[in-house]
Parts: sequence; C-alpha cells; structure tokens
Amino acid sequence: MNELAVDWNELELAFREVSETQNFFDLRSGAVVSVVRGYEDEAEIQTLIQQHPDRFEKIAPLDAGFTRDALMAFLPLVVQKQLRAELELALKGPAGLTRAMDVLKTHGDVMGQFHRHEQESFWKHVNSFLGSCGVKPANRAPEPELFHEVA
Repeated sequence: MNELAVDWNELELAFREVSETQNFFDLRSGAVVSVVRGYEDEAEIQTLIQQHPDRFEKIAPLDAGFTRDALMAFLPLVVQKQLRAELELALKGPAGLTRAMDVLKTHGDVMGQFHRHEQESFWKHVNSFLGSCGVKPANRAPEPELFHEVA
C-alpha cells in the first residue's frame, strides 16, 4: 500500500459533489484534482489525466442511494419502536427518503444520531475507496461531528 497524506475535506467535497464537476484522486500526491466545465484550465487538466491514466482515479459522487442505505442501516438502532415503524413506512414508495427525513426532523435527538451514523458510514466509504486505490492514509479521517438536537 502506498501511504499518502490525503486532504479529507477535499475528498468529502468530491464525494458529495452535486454539480457537473468531475473529481479525480491523484494517487501520487493524495490531492483531489477537479475538472470544472468552462474553466480556462479544463483542457489542461483533462490532458494531464488522459496522459497519466494510472495516476488518477475517478471519484464517483454519492447519490441519494447512499443516504437511503445509511438510513436503512440506522433503522435497527432506533430504540423507539413507534418511530422505527414510522420511518419504515415512510421509506416505502416514491419519495420515501424525503418522507423519512421529514419524520426524522420531528425527532431532533434521533436526527442527530442519524447524521452521526451517516457521517461514520461516509468515512468508511471514503476509506474503502482509498484502499481500493492501494492507498493507506498517512493522516486520520475526521471524527464524526457531534450533532445536537435540531431546533
């Protein structure tokens, strides 16, 4: 395994990317390289990536499926049976994730627990990506933030 210092903040931004920006992980430096459509360096960066395909690994941004999977994994941890049942029901059918998140918003303490759980799942995903690239981070991922009751 190649040990590299990685920029965890840049990795988080890349994995949570919602625009058309394409992000790549530089296996040599540990940096995230972004290709932003319309920027003057777009062609230069694309050329660099094409000339060194073994150096750059594309970062696939997470979609709503990741949050849904995290919520599904979180459900057994919900102690309140009634709330768990509400969440399970909300998740069924179209817009299930949105409806389940609306239910969670009414239970601030549990919403905070879910955010922490999702963040832990996120960092596991990022570490798995790095491992699949043959990279061992020289620095640790951030600890999940402590979320408190939503006002």
